[in-house]
Amino acid sequence: MEPGFRLLGATGVRLGGQPVRPGPPQQQAVLAVLLLRGGRTVTARELVAGVWGHDAPARALRSVRTYAWALRALLEPDRAPREPSTLLLSDGDGYTLRVPDHALDVTVFERLLRAAREARARGDLASAHRSLDEALALWGGEPFTGVPGPHAECQRTRLVRLRLEAQAQYFDCALALGLHDRVLPELSALAREHPLDEHLQGLLMRALDSCGRQAEALKVYGDTRRLLAAELGVPPGRELVDIRDGLATGGRPIRTGPPATPRSPAAGGELAGREGAVVELERTLTDLRRHEVPVAVITGAGGTGKTTLATQVAHRVAADFPDGRLSVDLRGSSPAQLPEGVVLARLLRSLGVPPEEVPAETEQRAALYRSMLAGRRILVVLDDAADAAQVAPLLPGSPGCAAVVTARSRAFVLPGATQLALPVRPWPATDRRRQLPPRLARALESLAGSGAPTLPIELVGRLLGTDREEAERIAESLVDAGVLDSPAYGTYQVARPGAPSPDGR
Repeated sequence: MEPGFRLLGATGVRLGGQPVRPGPPQQQAVLAVLLLRGGRTVTARELVAGVWGHDAPARALRSVRTYAWALRALLEPDRAPREPSTLLLSDGDGYTLRVPDHALDVTVFERLLRAAREARARGDLASAHRSLDEALALWGGEPFTGVPGPHAECQRTRLVRLRLEAQAQYFDCALALGLHDRVLPELSALAREHPLDEHLQGLLMRALDSCGRQAEALKVYGDTRRLLAAELGVPPGRELVDIRDGLATGGRPIRTGPPATPRSPAAGGELAGREGAVVELERTLTDLRRHEVPVAVITGAGGTGKTTLATQVAHRVAADFPDGRLSVDLRGSSPAQLPEGVVLARLLRSLGVPPEEVPAETEQRAALYRSMLAGRRILVVLDDAADAAQVAPLLPGSPGCAAVVTARSRAFVLPGATQLALPVRPWPATDRRRQLPPRLARALESLAGSGAPTLPIELVGRLLGTDREEAERIAESLVDAGVLDSPAYGTYQVARPGAPSPDGR
């Protein structure tokens, strides 16, 4: 029976595909030292130092030999009493554990990291992304959970650092491949865990910018700058400053990159079947001959593709709005929807207004906002609006600008606006699930396997073994992917065939 070993999480041993108990913590520490030596001999004294350090008891050497005997019995249960071991060999005053490379998750993890580095070096980002995704999927928690000793602590630190580097490379590849929408929830969570990691904060800024959420990207920069000053007494490094400068320069509205060619054919399948809607939206937004501000409203259930459609059309008409684009997520479909005053403050900061010069009153903010838009040609994208009252102060007030609004409720109406209601379109469940990254696929499997017809957010958290905030992020990502339904806030159902397609909110 070939053994398998897991160290990227709680220590695990499998024989013939079946889990077996790895023994007490110090025996696990001995096993970890032997496994991570890569088939080379470890002396008994090295094992003592790795397990106990300077606090080794007088019987430490005898304990090492006892644990070695127990590990032989564990790994070769069918071996006769005096038959030599073929896995854990005695070698002078030490031991050698011989297992194939693929039997240890740490070895596989490091091999996949090397493959990703080689793929990136030759410019194959898709292969690098796949290797990194496979590598990160091997993790099940803190390495050697509960295993004592200086060796375990040192290796734990090394592996956690390697994992963080792999996560950063994974997100970097994902952004380069245009997968910003899919990875933003995970990237946001990781950036919150490491608020002083400037590279991660820069990746988050890039992802938000690619999703059209430039005001939030600049907020990440501001928060990081203040935290670096308070905690370390240093300003942001060149990387973060360069990303910030790429978002907004000279007080102009922030952009999402070079303008897309207007009215070009839809690429790929993102807008397939929506060509008529695209033409109608482009015609509305670029009709600047009218004396009023053109406004388009896109409504539809979660998962019908409102955000994707609005973002794609905004890119396609970018050349008609040379002064840039402002985008903000209003969070209207959740209890945490943003008040008008908060949104106006973010928009003003995106337009280059220093925080200390943002007026205190909402009415004053709205007046300053409209005055700064006057005479410019700017497209405003207001995503996930709750109602007309939330949107009214955020609309441009002078010709030359235009606005796109998305909302879940089909009852959402703005006077004078072009209204477009997106229908639910069938998408086979198997196709939707193939679109999911492995982590979301595993989460969906856990939720679907519960058999519960309705999944309150509290149950989602318990099934996924996480807190409410993280459970909500995962569930909403699955809603956006079209594999979960959300009939009401905080309540979910596994989507059936005929549910919305996985192209956005």
